[in-house]
Amino acid sequence: MGTESKFENNTLTIRYVEDIAEDRKKIIKIYKENSFIFARVIKNLKNIDLKLFNVLYYYIQKEVRQNEEPPLFDIKLTIEQKVLKEKLGLTSKEWKRDLIGAVKRLHSKNIELKDYRHPISGDVIKWAEINVIGSPKLIKPNKTGRNDIFVFTISDIVVISTWRKIRYTHLNLNSIMNFTSIHSIKFYEYLTAIIQYYKSQNNFKNEIDFSFLELKEIFESNEKYLSNLVSKTFKKKVYEEVNSVIPFEYEVFSKDKILTVKLKDEK
Repeated sequence: MGTESKFENNTLTIRYVEDIAEDRKKIIKIYKENSFIFARVIKNLKNIDLKLFNVLYYYIQKEVRQNEEPPLFDIKLTIEQKVLKEKLGLTSKEWKRDLIGAVKRLHSKNIELKDYRHPISGDVIKWAEINVIGSPKLIKPNKTGRNDIFVFTISDIVVISTWRKIRYTHLNLNSIMNFTSIHSIKFYEYLTAIIQYYKSQNNFKNEIDFSFLELKEIFESNEKYLSNLVSKTFKKKVYEEVNSVIPFEYEVFSKDKILTVKLKDEK
């Protein structure tokens, strides 16, 4: 699967092109603004929703990151649904319904940013709520329904964050696409951001502590006890999936309400 993109007049158009060779084994990275990694979703999103956000982030970043001037505007994004089907690895017979559902949720549910620093003015926005997708539409160019096109607007805060050269984290988009749980995606992004921050400060740590409150925010959990959160959410899915990408062990200190991640040496 390949794609062809065109960016002009603040409009990004992405088409599916079958005759473009694309190495599926190639590691695809996104440079994600830390404010979005640590952001809080007002209402729960699903696994496919966060994957869709990262895919859109990737395509926008490909177009604007190399520019010298910052993109201080919303972007109108036109993208064939087949592109999103392939990138998200959708195989269900109901993939169109699932994709439309993800678009609707990213449109209707707010993301809450805290202490967001504007990359140009340097102003600190103590609090802001944004919708990732605005004015979504699904257009049918023909009766076959094979080349239906999504059209929507991406917020200027999202767009400029894809251009930012500081306060971001390198993320492996391939790994994110393989995770089957939204909790795995969020913990992977959160843990990766912390690891890269310590490395940038020449203060690498093999052990990283997560308080119970932090974990509740990451997993959007209402659990009253750390042990329940670990057994129901972390142990069953998150540990297995994230450990396959970032090898680690963990230990729970119930009295202190802390989960300690112990990173393994990379071979």
